[in-house]
Amino acid sequence: MLRIEENESEYTDDFADTGEIGELARGDIYEGENGVAFYKARWFSESKSEIELLIVLAPIAANGGYCSLAFRYGSDKLRLVEPSGIWIDWTPVALPISLHEANTIHTGARDQALQIAAFVLENDSAIREYAKVW
Repeated sequence: MLRIEENESEYTDDFADTGEIGELARGDIYEGENGVAFYKARWFSESKSEIELLIVLAPIAANGGYCSLAFRYGSDKLRLVEPSGIWIDWTPVALPISLHEANTIHTGARDQALQIAAFVLENDSAIREYAKVW
């Protein structure tokens, strides 16, 4: 069973790509005692923007690395997008998985990230509250 720990949200204008005040949410995802992922999300309430959501999956094997998948949520629809399609770049920490890679060679990672993204949208209170505008 998935759960969120260490989640927090804040209003900020500290984004490199805009001076607009937005909300930033983040948290860690656990399944049992194992950390399986963490996430970062942002949105702009005044402009009713979509939610940009980055899911960073923890390595399954001891010699594996972190990988990240990017999503947008709006109009009651969650979409996988190119990593460059959202504001945050975790390349130094996690290998970004492109749309093509997610739909061909990394379908397991895609499916896990989709499950986690849906869970975050439902269970992070700040994100859930904002998602009601859609």
